[in-house]
Amino acid sequence: MVRMTHLIWRNGRAYFRYRLPLELRAIPRPAHWPNELQELVSEVKPEQLKNELSKALDTRDERLAKRRAAVEVVKAEDLIRRATEFLQKGPRASISSADITLMAAQYGSRMVRHDLDLRKKGMGLRLPTVGQELSAKLLDKPLPKATIDNSEPGLTDDDLDLLTFAAEQMAPEIKQALARQRPTQAVKDAVVKVLNEAGIILDARSPERREMELAFLEQYAKALDVYAARNAGMIVPNPVAPQPGGQVPTIQKAFDVWKTGSGTRGEKLPAASSVEEASYAVRRFKELHGDHFIIDITSAHARAFRDAMAKVPPRLPLELQKLPLPKLLQSRDLPPGQPAAATINKRLTLLSAILHKAALHHGVKHSGAGKWNNPFEGLKIAEKGGAKSKRSKFNMEDLKIIISQPFIIMGDDDKKGGKGMAARWLPLLGMFTGARRGELAQLKIEDVMTEEGVVFLRIMDLGEDQSVKGSGSVRRVPIHPELVKCGFLEFVQNRRAKGKTGDWLFPNLKTNRKGDRGDAWGRWFGNQLESLGVDAGGRKVYHSFRHTFIARCREAELELEIRFALTGHSDGGSVGQSYGGDEGGFKHSLQRLHREISKVSYPGLDLTPLYPA
Repeated sequence: MVRMTHLIWRNGRAYFRYRLPLELRAIPRPAHWPNELQELVSEVKPEQLKNELSKALDTRDERLAKRRAAVEVVKAEDLIRRATEFLQKGPRASISSADITLMAAQYGSRMVRHDLDLRKKGMGLRLPTVGQELSAKLLDKPLPKATIDNSEPGLTDDDLDLLTFAAEQMAPEIKQALARQRPTQAVKDAVVKVLNEAGIILDARSPERREMELAFLEQYAKALDVYAARNAGMIVPNPVAPQPGGQVPTIQKAFDVWKTGSGTRGEKLPAASSVEEASYAVRRFKELHGDHFIIDITSAHARAFRDAMAKVPPRLPLELQKLPLPKLLQSRDLPPGQPAAATINKRLTLLSAILHKAALHHGVKHSGAGKWNNPFEGLKIAEKGGAKSKRSKFNMEDLKIIISQPFIIMGDDDKKGGKGMAARWLPLLGMFTGARRGELAQLKIEDVMTEEGVVFLRIMDLGEDQSVKGSGSVRRVPIHPELVKCGFLEFVQNRRAKGKTGDWLFPNLKTNRKGDRGDAWGRWFGNQLESLGVDAGGRKVYHSFRHTFIARCREAELELEIRFALTGHSDGGSVGQSYGGDEGGFKHSLQRLHREISKVSYPGLDLTPLYPA
């Protein structure tokens, strides 16, 4: 909850204010204060830090102001944490040769890539001709001025002349500096800038500082050679900063490999929903920063992405969804609302995983000299209440309220949110199987089977329209005796009579674009829980049935291995633990599982009103 001290009002407008901790207020700013912490520097006394952070929230709406202030609180606390760490540890005072080589290569790579970006975009410079100037002088008119023509991308003739002139002017000076092994002031300034950005102190006369300046000078000279070649019309592709193990990819290429895999047999690939979410995150990152090589993505890039995504409302009109991220954030038509912290954190986690896999594959070092740090790690937004508050099990009072509802007793209208008998059976199946909503929503008529005299649910991924969370989720779950008493077998028989092989058990559910048949129904059920007052502020959802079932399994003293077999959890054991299974890989007979699941009960819960007359 946002403390009101962070939110102030002036002339009806909201402002964010955050007072810095006493230990940071008015403290002298270190000489090599990293650029990423510049927001804390006082404007009145640049040599000191601020007493407080403040920002206009650009709204008169109190609810929206509180949401925006909450985001600013998280940003401020993260900034203060990093500043405190820097003050405690101080800047680095040394640098390895590997670090120098890496920084210099990245510097040269940025110069060359910036040059090509400039050529593609163009400056649009149009200078007056000699004839125009002579004509103006003869007629005693004002001399014509240069104009900008952005009618199409690419360099104008004057743009190319300017770049050629600049490169030709710089080349002799840099070549002479190389011959004399004395870096120019421009090179020294570039080194200072890079060191300052990294928060590193190197004495101007130290061997490391000289080594770094000479390395940057060489990269500067190589970049000028590329400029000259491009000015002459030669094709010179952008280089990639060298890394042990090969050339590193851009974030887009890293994502492409992450989603499709390396082709190794048995390799686990990300789920379709994760691929879609990651694709969105990569697209938005590129819109904000461009398609950077992974080693060139800094923590500043990652933080800017996180902060930008925190400003994007969760439900955007279609025309706004198509806008690039910078233009989207500038739009005056943005609807109110902000995404949940969990949503932003998931995107950060996915980007971190993409970069991590690419870095390992390309031999980017994670330790020792030239160490690479994943820029998306450690940036998650603190989620309210922590992980324990995300989902809770239902208590007996909750279940009594739920099973007494008309949609449980009789089902819902086929065309309404409960989608007919799905409104009755999905909650009851959740109570007595612990299956996930998606697993139940994708059941087909033939997935209710009978073997060994036991009726059970076959939870599989046999077709493109069915999937499970992992290999351990493939299982057989016997029908609990209470489900039989409630008439589940009669419901299945009725579906068999009306349908055919391959038809859905719950035909009214609709598949969304991610292939999830239970998504819309889940939102409807969540709304029902909220209206009944049993949602515990969003911590109790359909998945709470799974938590509840597992808790009842423990109360019934079911062995851990049996619980895993019923709920589809991986046992995480050794290969030997998987031995002894039948042809389908199942380690427990249906009769054993039926005996065990029949022990699960809900004392004090009267289900007789649900029994058929």
